Amino acid sequence: MSTLLPVAILALLSPVASATWADTPGGHVPARFLGTWAADADLCGQEPYESMLEITPDSIAFYASGGPIRSVEAHSVEEVTLVAELHGESDETWAESMTLRLSQAGNRLAIDDREGFRHRCPPANR
Repeated sequence: MSTLLPVAILALLSPVASATWADTPGGHVPARFLGTWAADADLCGQEPYESMLEITPDSIAFYASGGPIRSVEAHSVEEVTLVAELHGESDETWAESMTLRLSQAGNRLAIDDREGFRHRCPPANR
């Protein structure tokens, strides 16, 4: 019994045990953030376009860069921070941390403190 007590205490203190990680199994992006996003809803279905953003459970792709997501931390239902290993047009590779914030309705997405937001494109236009 004495060996179980420290394990139980560590489990309670561990961030993995917190409710914020409940919806990020395996460090994947929660489903409500997935999809295609555009700065202007009229651009949905037209590719390529500069404001394009595609988010899958384990990758993120912008117009000129993209790559695998290495970690995800959920702060709330509408906010996650992820770290992605991005690859650019000139064979550059860099790690970038970004915080994604969804509107309450889930139809608009803001990234960090950048101006503006992106609109969720309908599934038929993905």
